[in-house]
Amino acid sequence: MLAAPEAPLLAPSGGDGSASAADDFVEEAPPAPQPLAAEDACAATAIEAKNIERVVEVPIEEEVVVPSVFYLMLDSSGSMVSDPFTLAGLVEAVLDLFGLGQRPPQPTKWQYTLDGLKTFLNDPASAGIQLGLGYFPDGGQCDGSGYDIPSVSPGVLPEQAPVLEASLDARQPAGNTPLEGALRGATSYCRGFNAEHPDASCVAVLITDGAADECDARGADALAAIAAEARAAGVLTYAAGMQGADFAVLDAIGAAGGADCDPDQPGFACDLTANRQAFVTALASIRDRTRTQIRIEQHIETERQILPCEWQIPAPPSGASFDPARVNVRLTLPEGTLDAVANEALTNVPAASSCAAAGGWYYDDPVAPQHILACPATCDKLRAQTESRVELLFGCKTVLR
Repeated sequence: MLAAPEAPLLAPSGGDGSASAADDFVEEAPPAPQPLAAEDACAATAIEAKNIERVVEVPIEEEVVVPSVFYLMLDSSGSMVSDPFTLAGLVEAVLDLFGLGQRPPQPTKWQYTLDGLKTFLNDPASAGIQLGLGYFPDGGQCDGSGYDIPSVSPGVLPEQAPVLEASLDARQPAGNTPLEGALRGATSYCRGFNAEHPDASCVAVLITDGAADECDARGADALAAIAAEARAAGVLTYAAGMQGADFAVLDAIGAAGGADCDPDQPGFACDLTANRQAFVTALASIRDRTRTQIRIEQHIETERQILPCEWQIPAPPSGASFDPARVNVRLTLPEGTLDAVANEALTNVPAASSCAAAGGWYYDDPVAPQHILACPATCDKLRAQTESRVELLFGCKTVLR
């Protein structure tokens, strides 16, 4: 139920309008609706259909036209050049001591990383993207300072490929795994880059082979919170793990960072454990997925408000009292509408049972009315026409049937 606007002008009580609507009821054929005469004009409270505009946001997946900028934060800890501990590897190492080994030397995780990255850098599909490179540990702090400065600033591929390859070849892995500092630095750099380049989109990519062993934030929840904060600022954070990585932590970072490496596979982190090709495939997936982003499109929809068929009687202003015998309901339908009558004063009937095909209105309680209700025929008119207009008028003698 919708209430009429407050504080209409009501006529003072008394005078020849003090009789109730029921007292004036006569058993006669209903007269044709008549417009209110000019001398009967009285204060009106208007209730009318209104246009309502609402903004609707629709997610649309589309190819982005802004350049993609990748900041690769690469683990160069000592474990990247040591063979993973396995029983087969241990047996082979013992045999090698006595010159009896049969297995050729296996590439380290660092060699996988170099081969995979170089293949990715020179892939024709990577042309046009910008890629920057940072390492950890590299003298940065747990708050991200130092790691937010790339060892190689982002440059467009393939022109930037020789500079990146030279940096990779010169790097000598050593040290521990300060994931917190690396994650804070990578996301901080991307936040600053996006602020300075609103037409580009910087994506942080964290690549590691181990669990965090420095700084305070080491668990999944603490590290994911850093990625979530960056995501709220518009930065996607991918996490990729090689053999030895804690994938529970990396999955949490990817989920919070809004970056799923492969939606067709469980988990959010890129799995680089298999071989060099897994490394290339994961980077290509990140590259291709960041070129297709979710854009939020806004458009305006307009809807019509359907007029109610019941109205609350507003409280009279100070110094006046409500007189149920001096109330009228005026209905105006759009021009050209069948049965439209300009300023049609609807007739008042004693109760709902007195409503007829001609329509009209009645009080919920003739003795102590609180609401005005439209008869069914009148209600149908209101709901059938979105341009209908209803006015409640106070101070004019009620038009009775």
